[in-house]
Amino acid sequence: MNIKRIIIIVFSISIIITSFFLGQDSVSSSYFDIFIKNDDVFLNYNLKDEGTVKVYKVESNKLVFKRKLTNLKGKMYFNNLAKNQIYKFCFYNEKGKRIIKKEKFIYDYKAISELPTISLNTEENKIPKADVLYPEDPLSCWGNTTINNTKVDGIMDMYKDGDVAYSSKMSFRIRGNTSSAGVRKPSYKLELKQSMDLLFRTTSDYKSKEWYLLNCGNNVNTVIASLLAQQINRGWAPKFEMVSLLINNDYRGTYLLYEKVKSPDRMEIKNSGFFIENDPYWWKPDTKFFRTENQMIPMAYTYIKPKFDEDDKIYEYMALIDSKIESRDKDLFDYLDINSAVDWILSQDIILQEDYAGSNLFLYRQDNKSLLKFGPSWDFDLTLTSENPNQFAGIHNIDVSVFFPELFDYGNFKNEYRQRLLEIEKPIVKYYETLTGDLRCKSNILQKINNIESNRYKKDKKNINDELDRIDVLFYSHMEWLLKETENW
Repeated sequence: MNIKRIIIIVFSISIIITSFFLGQDSVSSSYFDIFIKNDDVFLNYNLKDEGTVKVYKVESNKLVFKRKLTNLKGKMYFNNLAKNQIYKFCFYNEKGKRIIKKEKFIYDYKAISELPTISLNTEENKIPKADVLYPEDPLSCWGNTTINNTKVDGIMDMYKDGDVAYSSKMSFRIRGNTSSAGVRKPSYKLELKQSMDLLFRTTSDYKSKEWYLLNCGNNVNTVIASLLAQQINRGWAPKFEMVSLLINNDYRGTYLLYEKVKSPDRMEIKNSGFFIENDPYWWKPDTKFFRTENQMIPMAYTYIKPKFDEDDKIYEYMALIDSKIESRDKDLFDYLDINSAVDWILSQDIILQEDYAGSNLFLYRQDNKSLLKFGPSWDFDLTLTSENPNQFAGIHNIDVSVFFPELFDYGNFKNEYRQRLLEIEKPIVKYYETLTGDLRCKSNILQKINNIESNRYKKDKKNINDELDRIDVLFYSHMEWLLKETENW
């Protein structure tokens, strides 16, 4: 092959390669994206062909906007579109063929920004995904869970009163079990690049990289129960705030921005101590667990700190507690902190917790010389929903832990429970009145935001004031019953 021919071949290949990459750039630079910023709704576009943009209201498939593009690249505004509706944005070429179709929920930004707003934005609009895992043996395992949870990187902007309060690089993924498995509005775990207190309290003690975004923010019963439990428990409890969540400019609803509950440092747990959970999801892949002799089969203890008990010291301590409860040993409370146990079960009773298994029971020792303590109450989805005020929490009726209802066989435990109830009864009722009064003052905006979310997910609308009225009747009736029921303890 002569040199001239080689030069021609090399030149031809270079042209092909250059054309390929230019073509790739041309394709990758094409976009057709709908944005909402404040009250503006607009389309950013960069297209290869001329054509027409049409917008349809999804509910009725009615054409509500039509305009021929005069430029292949630009911005187009749609400020006459009614808010809180789902629209279909389409691009048709000159031959009338539909080339692009995108659905977008057009929300009322001014309304949702009445709450602090968290906006998560990712490259190429990626969102976290997860698969649903069902247990192989549903008789000995409860619920379902999420696995293969992908983590997505991006930028978080947090807005308060319309202004940026904090901005950070972050990553996030789907978190949770049954409440997040395969649902349209899952909960998320948010990890910031740098530690920050997203609740903006006065000291740096509350800074953390890890935060939760829980999907139950539109349920007033959950909000009320969470705050009541915080008041009842004397130990550390994670704090939260209601927020509006946007992911890649897509409104996802009202969430609870929560401190991470699995925080050993907040409970001052040293290396010689431990932190575990009485967990119905012990069967998740790669989960280390153990079970004591009298623990119910669908439950097991899973490790939080340390990640695994190599010398079985945690197991031995929990087995000792188990055996003492089983035999009703009088010295049980030389090993178990009675105050934290009373606070935990009393908080479950006052908020009428019906999720007797999924309501997480955390247990910890601060070091190898301290008593076993109950951790903070957690998981309030099924609280203050009962139609019957004359009952205890569901955990009294089924042995999902070795502790209840067995601890009520101890006279000193029942006495401490009764005394603690009398101690907190007036303060907790007063706190409840203040809390619900504040929610009623905000009910108009909460109702508007709740309606927006209902439209977003096509759910039935809840009336906030009706829900508060229902909870009022339940709470006061229940407190009256609880005082009478324990009167002769």
